[in-house]
Amino acid sequence: YFTGTIQLGSIYGLSQEAGNETRFINDTRGSTFEANAKAACTYLHEQPAVRIVATRAIKPEEEILIQYGEAYWQADSINNNTNNNANTT
Repeated sequence: YFTGTIQLGSIYGLSQEAGNETRFINDTRGSTFEANAKAACTYLHEQPAVRIVATRAIKPEEEILIQYGEAYWQADSINNNTNNNANTT
């Protein structure tokens, strides 16, 4: 859980310089809660980057939730199958 406050429409840049706060962001899959943020493509220091944009105010200790999308889960499934196959050989 993120312990700060994120206001509606706030943009939080995720980069190596700011650490890797993405570990606090989870998918809505399997949750009873709705997404309170979204990912947006942008540029940071002239390099492609992903920003997390709050879609409503997020309170301290509240979980940050986005929708990873089906492509993520398909790739995750493929990676898990590949890793499982590699471990059995």
